Amino acid sequence: MSTYHIHQGLNHVGSYQVSGVPFIYTATADTTARTIEFPTVTKVVYVENLGATDLLITFPSSPSNTITIPAGDNIEMTVKAGAVTVETSAGSTDYQIYASLTSISRARIEGIVL
Repeated sequence: MSTYHIHQGLNHVGSYQVSGVPFIYTATADTTARTIEFPTVTKVVYVENLGATDLLITFPSSPSNTITIPAGDNIEMTVKAGAVTVETSAGSTDYQIYASLTSISRARIEGIVL
């Protein structure tokens, strides 16, 4: 008799269909890049720039691709991520990150997405 075990991972649909676990992070960014690691893989990431300076966002899997969030603006991204890097091009700005987390361990995506 064979046994089939379903494991949570990138293709585990149920992990993305259920409501996510909330993650909230508030800080001040400056010209030094800071990487925020999520406890598990994200379903949705929402970043809000609360200050007066543009906020620059990158993901460790594609550090050369930068998303700029203008002062006072925000962005919502439906992405599978284990971390996000934030910084400014000049000065400092306050920001908040809200994420919807899946039950998928970050270890399941290392080397694929982060």
